[in-house]
Amino acid sequence: MPDICLILEVHQPFRLNHNFHADTLNRPIVKKNDLFNHELNRYVFERAAGKCYFPTNKIILEQIDMDASALGACVQKLKELGYVEPIEIGGVEKYHLTQIGIIKVLILYS
Repeated sequence: MPDICLILEVHQPFRLNHNFHADTLNRPIVKKNDLFNHELNRYVFERAAGKCYFPTNKIILEQIDMDASALGACVQKLKELGYVEPIEIGGVEKYHLTQIGIIKVLILYS
């Protein structure tokens, strides 16, 4: 039975302050508040977390208790669908998400 290690990266870029002026960069000290829209950043992050990050974590935590045979069947189905592909690293078989798998995840959560 293969071990599964999920590596999830949360990426939310900072949104620029629309009242930002280019001459701000010429100041000796530039504050973050001059460059970024913190209210919009918080709003977008919380919305993404509510729609994607928290539900994903909930599903993963629910599935951790899955028995080994069911987990093996899930991995096999993902391989058959082309969403993951096995790679061998240091003599251990691991799986990574394919481009098709990434597209499927984006479609499901957008």
